[in-house]
Amino acid sequence: MTQAVSLHEQISRKLSAILAYYIGGTAALIFLLALLGIGYFHKKQLEQYEALVATKLSAELTAVLRESDSVGNSTVVWTGLTDSVGREIYLKPLLERINKNSSHQMDLLDYRGRDYIVTPKAAQTPRLSAQAIQKTIETSTVQAELYGEPGQRILLFALPISAPFADGVLGLMLTSINLDEELKNLNLPADLEVDLALGSPTKLEDKGLLTQWFSVPVRFEKFKIPLQVNIARPIWSWMSLALVLVAVLLVAGYWLFTTLSQWATQFSKTMTQRIRRLVDVTAKVASQPDVEIEPDLQGDEISEMFAAIQSIVLRQRQTHQKLLVSSRVFETAAEAILITDSDGCVADVNEALLKITGYQRSELMGKPAGLLYKFNEVDSDGQNIGAAVRSCGEWRGETYFLTREQDRIPVMMAVSSLADSRHRNLGNVAIISDIRQIKQVEHQLRQLIYQDQLTGLPNYRAFSELVDQKIRDIERGKGDGFVLLFIDLDYLKHVNDSYGHEQGDQVIIQFAKYLQDKLPQPHFLCRRSGDEFIAVIETSPGDASAKERLTSAMGSLGHTVSLGPDLTHRMSFSAGAAAYPEHAKTVQELLVLADSALLFSKEAGRSRMTWLNADIVARIQRRHQLEMRLPEAVRQREIYPIYQAEVDLRDGQVTGFEALARWRDDELGDVSPAEFIAVAEDMGLIDQITEVLLEKLVIDTPLIRERFADAKVAFNVSPRLLSDRRIAQRLKAYRESGELDCANLVMEVTESDLMQDVSGVLDQLNEIKALGTELAIDDFGQQYSSLSRLANMPIHKLKIDSSFVFALRDESNVKVVDSIMALAKTMNLQVTAEGVEQEYQRQKLLEMGCTRAQGFLFAKPVPLDLVLVLPQKLIPQDTAAQWR
Repeated sequence: MTQAVSLHEQISRKLSAILAYYIGGTAALIFLLALLGIGYFHKKQLEQYEALVATKLSAELTAVLRESDSVGNSTVVWTGLTDSVGREIYLKPLLERINKNSSHQMDLLDYRGRDYIVTPKAAQTPRLSAQAIQKTIETSTVQAELYGEPGQRILLFALPISAPFADGVLGLMLTSINLDEELKNLNLPADLEVDLALGSPTKLEDKGLLTQWFSVPVRFEKFKIPLQVNIARPIWSWMSLALVLVAVLLVAGYWLFTTLSQWATQFSKTMTQRIRRLVDVTAKVASQPDVEIEPDLQGDEISEMFAAIQSIVLRQRQTHQKLLVSSRVFETAAEAILITDSDGCVADVNEALLKITGYQRSELMGKPAGLLYKFNEVDSDGQNIGAAVRSCGEWRGETYFLTREQDRIPVMMAVSSLADSRHRNLGNVAIISDIRQIKQVEHQLRQLIYQDQLTGLPNYRAFSELVDQKIRDIERGKGDGFVLLFIDLDYLKHVNDSYGHEQGDQVIIQFAKYLQDKLPQPHFLCRRSGDEFIAVIETSPGDASAKERLTSAMGSLGHTVSLGPDLTHRMSFSAGAAAYPEHAKTVQELLVLADSALLFSKEAGRSRMTWLNADIVARIQRRHQLEMRLPEAVRQREIYPIYQAEVDLRDGQVTGFEALARWRDDELGDVSPAEFIAVAEDMGLIDQITEVLLEKLVIDTPLIRERFADAKVAFNVSPRLLSDRRIAQRLKAYRESGELDCANLVMEVTESDLMQDVSGVLDQLNEIKALGTELAIDDFGQQYSSLSRLANMPIHKLKIDSSFVFALRDESNVKVVDSIMALAKTMNLQVTAEGVEQEYQRQKLLEMGCTRAQGFLFAKPVPLDLVLVLPQKLIPQDTAAQWR
């Protein structure tokens, strides 16, 4: 068993070991650095001594060599060597003077190397070997030899003496140089060793880093002495200094070690006490909810740890409070909460979940969560719930929970995965809201959204979604075609006006039930708006009997409705049918075609069913072309007037003209006013057309007045131009500019348009009348005009509708015309009959007192150029058929 060692002892031992290693390593390092420094310094010293010795020896030896050469090659020496008598008289003094220098001596030898004139010291100094002398004589080159031991080293060299007049060597100049004497003069250290050698440096002893060898350059002209020098000096004195330094470091290190050990012991003891206190505090924090911590004021890392623990305690208290709150929220939350572990088993549930599902807590804890819902169930978007939670960490949406009785409950659920700091799965938490009441409200809202409140039928929105879905199914090959039927009650307005709108609503309800019962099954029926219904009747491919089945089911297109306890009324209806995909490829196209078929039924007299055919399609396409090109035609001023004459029925005198709008298109050709006027009214272009015609009348009227002085030009205007005062402003502007005399115009307004808002246009009519323009009511007799309204209007003329003129052989129409004439006479109004085509009609009108008329009996509408060539009086011609 390992013996326990206290933290105090561990710190002391560790610090002691670190200090010992540090001090020992530092001492060794310093000693090594000292050795390196000594070696480096020693090397530099040897290099300095090298330079000194080399310079000194090179200078001295070169000087001696130069002197020997100078003496040996002087004429005195040549003469002495060639003169056998008296040579000592002038050679000896010369050599004695030269040899006064104690460090070197010169002796003169003859041409055979024998002593010729020598110094007294010659016998005491070494002599050059006979071989060297003989070689000097033979080669005429300097030969040198080194003799002696340290302290008495002599350098000998023989210099050949030659003369221009001699073929060989005349003699030899033998020179000896005491090298140790030369070195003494340099004051070198006593322990500096200097080795000398001639020739190769390998002859000297190699002492490694303690030596420095070099060559001394001794050279003069062709003479050269190969002297090698090796210097060395011991370093023991420096080593002693290094050892003393190391000893001092060891003593200082021991003192430092002792001091630091004592400090480490005290520091580790204090640190251990603080750490024990920290451990105690930490243990209390882990085991006790409320702990009071005394702060540590040292200000170091342990103090920071105390502060951190204090912060942990505060956070722990806050967390504890939050846990208490969360626990309370968990238990009292209105939403159900389900917590599962990593294995998918129930870890905890709250009371709300138990209340929703009917389970007891004991029945759920530890059981698979599949008891309540399928984690791998697919949501409404086709997404697997479990896969979504595993990949994204959460899922939110609608699903179903299972009660204890296995009933399905619609819920809104939000599932989130739980993970630790290492992202390991700890389970899931689900928040569940019971949305049964919401679903009920949604169902009610859906009924409100998709149901017609009056009839209980589906509304137009439900129809749109149904047809869109059916078309998508047909495109995917999942369904057959269908017939779209537009149905509209005829003259429901009469019921509303006569019996009230509430009774009208009852008629709509009864009619909806009638359609539900009569339409062939299967079908879908919705109310579009007002008294309009849309039915979708399914057909099979190639079903040729659909039309027969529908016609047979609908009967006579009439239905008897109850308007009160004892009152019934026969209501008719009109219908238009289009088939998909035979007639259209989109919903919008199909709606337009069915609606157009219904419109055709109404225009054809109502109480009928119209099946879409080529003729109706052609009309629709024609109208579409008109709608596309008419706005551009108005902008480009392509609408132009033609003029039909108004004449006196008695003599044919032209009394005026009516401007009629015409349009000729490059693609469509001549377009009848019956076509484009209706389109213009639907598109809101009728006012612009009136303004275009009025612009042209400004130009044409003066020309017409020049031809027919008393004729006035009439033009038609819509009530909207009256309501916004544009027509009065335009006429006033023309008069003020002088472009047009408004007294030459007659403005015609239809009876139906004028009677809709008399109060709104009365002021403007008076204003137009004040400009001089006459006012006429066009198509008079078709509507039910109020005589009181008519009496208050500033009108000048009534124009009898052509339908009454056409049927003058009918006694009832004669009575109508007589009434109009009586009214005009009473109100002092002019009367013009429209559509006079036969002589009989002219005579009948004259009998009733009508003297003015328009019609093919006198003239058809013609352009301006033909107007200007018409005669003043037009002869009646009973050839109306030619104008048709």
